[in-house]
Amino acid sequence: MQKLKIPFILLLNFILSMVDSSYAHNCDLIMQSYPYVLVLLESSREYGCGLLRGIATYSSLYGPWNLEREIPFYLANENSSEDNDPCRWVADGIITRDTTRARQLNRSLTPVIFASYMEEHTESAARLMTNDQSVGKMGAKHFLERGFRSFGYVGYKNMFWSTKRGVSFCEELQRNGFAAECYSQSAKDSGSDMLKEQLVLADWLKSLEKPCGVFCCNDDQAQQVVRASRHADLRIPEDIGVLGVDNDEIICTLANPSISSIALNLEAAGFQAAQLLDQMMSGEQVPPETIRVEPSYVVTRQSSDISAIQDADVAAAVSFIRRNCRKPIQVDDVLQAVSVSRRCLYEKFKRELKCGVYAFIKKKRVEQIERRLIETDMSICQIALEFGFTSTDYIAQYFRSQKGVNPLEFRKQFGSSM
Repeated sequence: MQKLKIPFILLLNFILSMVDSSYAHNCDLIMQSYPYVLVLLESSREYGCGLLRGIATYSSLYGPWNLEREIPFYLANENSSEDNDPCRWVADGIITRDTTRARQLNRSLTPVIFASYMEEHTESAARLMTNDQSVGKMGAKHFLERGFRSFGYVGYKNMFWSTKRGVSFCEELQRNGFAAECYSQSAKDSGSDMLKEQLVLADWLKSLEKPCGVFCCNDDQAQQVVRASRHADLRIPEDIGVLGVDNDEIICTLANPSISSIALNLEAAGFQAAQLLDQMMSGEQVPPETIRVEPSYVVTRQSSDISAIQDADVAAAVSFIRRNCRKPIQVDDVLQAVSVSRRCLYEKFKRELKCGVYAFIKKKRVEQIERRLIETDMSICQIALEFGFTSTDYIAQYFRSQKGVNPLEFRKQFGSSM
């Protein structure tokens, strides 16, 4: 009987096809064992990107998850007539903006966390919320410390977070004996007639007493103020100091001049949201929780990098402190730099900045320590050495007296490294 001869190439192809089929099957089983999580957040702005980075960090450490940012065909129900209807999506968990359609998910059985933008209250739902009161307060303090005595706020109509930031900004100014002029535009109309809006905003800016510190509800509005100032022939920051929120580097650094902005602990908040969603997907009975996105610090760029302090001695002292705050400077060092008596300088600081000289030194040093904790992987010991502290216990005590928490706790709350 003649043996059947199979060409070697055909045999090899058959073996490889079997291997590929087995590999693909195993991959499918592995993928199916991981949770599918839909993350419906914008990636065109820093707010969404920061949250996404935090979620991705949690997934890499405690997942992995199959993270989807768009609705792939293999997740949609076969009977779905609307691929974009989130109520029809098949997923183990969802983190999403509170769009009109996505809000219907609150009535579904899928665990969902809303990053609130449209509505302040989502009944019986877990959510991410920015601490808008703290944001407004930080904006006011930034301009007060730079000696501004005239203030403005630019926000959006009918946006709860914009309103709350403006109210908090004005309240902090009022506590210090000042008031602010407020301007708002409709978020829906912001792109419909840009030139007309710019001219109206330019006229409003011209009406403000100069120099004026203008706090904006976010970086997009800060960019509008920069453009409108150009129409009004106003100098930034000499006439108008500008401060935004979110620290969106693309917006802030492409503007001319570059825009100062309040940075938020977005990555830490995204990480916490993913952790909460993980608990919900595991079947834990988790009560509706609000995860707070907190302001971290002001990233000072050209748009507010100026001192509007009119007293020459205080202005010189503040400039010296800012240049040397990484060193263990004392009040005597400041006195030598400005050549004025201790009592005189103390009285001027109280009048201009509502604080003492040493308190201002401490605040500036702690701000720089905050930046190291958030932006670097430096150990507490390394930071202590850079700032002239003799021990980690001393820097912890110094930092806690200003912030209420020790450096490690602060880094855990605000840092991007989990």
